[in-house]
This record gives sequence, structure tokens and C-alpha cells, in this order.
Amino acid sequence: MDPSFYHSFPVIETPRLVLRELADRDAATVLEMFGDPEVTRFYDVTTMTDIAEARALTGRLIRRFHDKTGIRWAIERRDGGGVVGTCGYPAIVASADRGSIGYELVRREWGNGFASEAVGAIVGLGHRVMRLHRIDALVVSGNEASAAVLRKSGFCREGVLRDYGRFDGRYQDMEMFAHVDTAAA
Repeated sequence: MDPSFYHSFPVIETPRLVLRELADRDAATVLEMFGDPEVTRFYDVTTMTDIAEARALTGRLIRRFHDKTGIRWAIERRDGGGVVGTCGYPAIVASADRGSIGYELVRREWGNGFASEAVGAIVGLGHRVMRLHRIDALVVSGNEASAAVLRKSGFCREGVLRDYGRFDGRYQDMEMFAHVDTAAA
């Protein structure tokens, strides 16, 4: 991984979105997402009930870039529709040129292709700018919508990790997807 990546926060523009640095003001959208049981159904976050929880999570996500451990973008509509989600690399293993991605949208924006557009953008930046060779993502088994986003973005399903996650009071099988930069191999 190119360590100069952390010198300034990269803004990414796509045809319909701007991926920008997550900010404290985005906590209301974080609460809208993680306060919705349909969003948290396949996520390892307890459904939130108040803005203080959302502010705390937003702060932790913002610190990743400054601590050089990851990056999280706010997904903002270019048409003035506001912030509709977040995406990023919660884990980066610089010594192995590998990163893991995550993403989520507010439910009112599901089905509009915004997740695929954002994921495609951060994968492109991951390979070209960050110089990551492998980018992976874990999906709870049964989350077909998230698996479809990854397939549409060029990820290959590698297999199932049995009882890999533990949330919602039980162990969860997770499906591993990966996007490998074969041009750099």
C-alpha cells in the first residue's frame, strides 16, 4: 500500500455521487441507517436508539483516516439529495497490500444503484491510488442484496466462513468476496 495515501483525504466523484470525508454533521444520517432494524439485520451493529450513539460511531469512523487505520466516506447525492450512506475500508493491512470494504445506505435509497456506484469507486481508488492488490468484503449469509452489489462490482465469491461473526445474539456464517488487481500481479 502507498503510505502517502493518508496525506490528504481523497474526495471521489461519480456520475451521481460525491464520496467525501464523513463529518460530525452526518450523525443524523448514521442514526437513520443504524436506527433501522432492516439496515442492521445483516450488520454487526446493535440497532441504535439515539443520536449520542450515532455521534460516537461517526467519531470512530472519522478517526480511522487520521489514525491511518482505514477510511470512511459519506455517500452524498450530487443532485442535492443529501447523504444517503457511508462506505470505506474499515481494515487495511498495508504490509500485505490488502483492504476490506464495508458500505451501507439508508433504506429509502435502496434499489437505486448507489451502493454499486460507491463500491465501484472505492475499489478503483483502492487499486489505483492506495495500491491495494486484494480488496475483500464479508457478507452475512442470506444478505443477497449486498452479495449482488459485490458481484456487480467485479467481486468473486470465495466461500463461506462458518460461524465467523457473532452478533444479534448468535454466530453468523459469513461469505467472503474478493476483488484482486490482476493487472498488478
